[in-house]
Amino acid sequence: MRAAAFQLIRNVLHGSGTLIALRPEDNVAAATVEIVEAALASSQSEERLLQRCRIPSIVSDVRLEHAATAETPEHELLGDLLEAQAAKSVAETTEGSAPSNPLILVPPQPRLPKARFASMPPALMR
Repeated sequence: MRAAAFQLIRNVLHGSGTLIALRPEDNVAAATVEIVEAALASSQSEERLLQRCRIPSIVSDVRLEHAATAETPEHELLGDLLEAQAAKSVAETTEGSAPSNPLILVPPQPRLPKARFASMPPALMR
């Protein structure tokens, strides 16, 4: 019965948004656990998520916590630096000169093994 209940919880979470993480991870581990934790990315309202996750006779309590946002001052600073560099490159390009630090992406070339016979005596090379 626990495996079926866990699968039902998993189906509800998948139907509510993008399931990022789930603990326990599988039905076997869920056989002995009383608490299921999940990280979910969803555009649904908090009320709708709570309503969907309250499964009668399977889920007794639902707690919903908002995760901290991923945008921190470090990310903002990096974005500002990238925007400034892009604006500088655009300004240099429109003036007719090449950008001072052009970004050129070149795919890595496969390294070929060095020829080992070059150091052999000429008699062995024939």
